[in-house]
Amino acid sequence: MWKKIINSIETEIDDVKYGLERLFGLQSPLQIKCYNGYGNDERLHVTGRVLVLADMPETGASDSAWRNFINVSRNWLTDDVPFAKLEARFRDQVIEVVADEEGYFSVEIPFTGDHCGAAVWYQVELRLLDPVAKDDSPVKETAFVQVPCKGSEFGVISDIDDTIIHTGATSLIQMIRNVFLGNAHTRVVFNGLTALYDALARGTDGRGRNPFFYVTSSPWNLYDLIAHIFELRSIPRGTLFMTDWGIDEEKFLISSHHSHKKDAIRKILNTYRELKFVLIGDSGQQDPEIYTDILEEFPGRILAVYIRDVTKDSRAESVKALADRAVKQGVDLVLSEESYIVAEHAVANSLIRKCELPAIYGQQLTDREEAVDEGAPPV
Repeated sequence: MWKKIINSIETEIDDVKYGLERLFGLQSPLQIKCYNGYGNDERLHVTGRVLVLADMPETGASDSAWRNFINVSRNWLTDDVPFAKLEARFRDQVIEVVADEEGYFSVEIPFTGDHCGAAVWYQVELRLLDPVAKDDSPVKETAFVQVPCKGSEFGVISDIDDTIIHTGATSLIQMIRNVFLGNAHTRVVFNGLTALYDALARGTDGRGRNPFFYVTSSPWNLYDLIAHIFELRSIPRGTLFMTDWGIDEEKFLISSHHSHKKDAIRKILNTYRELKFVLIGDSGQQDPEIYTDILEEFPGRILAVYIRDVTKDSRAESVKALADRAVKQGVDLVLSEESYIVAEHAVANSLIRKCELPAIYGQQLTDREEAVDEGAPPV
């Protein structure tokens, strides 16, 4: 009951604030923020948010902790445009959609799969219909939608925090320091991970047709930061499934990590029923439990489960019990802190080529040496 009351108050405050800004012409330029979408042979899924454009300066490796804190805070304190009306255009189809009270929108577009060869990113054009910009200039954006090709060997579903990016989620103080006092240039990616993910994307035929999906409990406000880290570190492009941190009847500030991640993975598996997947996570939260539940719920759909060991001995017994459950489904659950160990298993199980191993091992050593030189945590 109290969550509903708080949500109503928050909505009223936002509506009044936005109404006054619009009435007195105090709004900054508007923008459509698009998130990488996903699709299959039947439909394309496009999501995003309509916001008041924030002045976000470029970040650098030498930025101070205070400047990083200010920039991250700007991402959190976004000024959304409630109930904005948009038009999505794909080929000869035009679909109108209305955003929710926080500016989020989602639209499905009918699609007939006509692609072949490499995995394809289709473009959907979005245009803001209402409200209009102060100077009546059009507000447009292009959404990119991933549609795996018929030749994909498998898909990869990966966590982000403490699986790809060193976050320190097992320590609240360390996590806050990493998230709020750093930027894309200072965030650390685990040793050898880029080469490992590149190898998984290429698969055993080396053609790079395996799609990636990233599932995290981090909020959409951090989308640009994560996308920038991926770009700087050359992490394979993919579709992100993130969360909306807020107040409503289902959640207070943050939704359940367990339910969000499991629901997102179910959505991916049900969208691509003919595709098998590799699941990658870490031992810091509930990834081993979630992934074991998923492979039992979807028998025969999971090829391997890789868990980065970030908790050392504290979770060893519980993860071993989950690995035993996985074996009963004919799936290996590999717990290791080393990308190279995962790569060796992937080679033995015909997921990547053996010729990829030297690059993965070499990058792991190089990353470790650079981390030591820069005083970063040994990951």
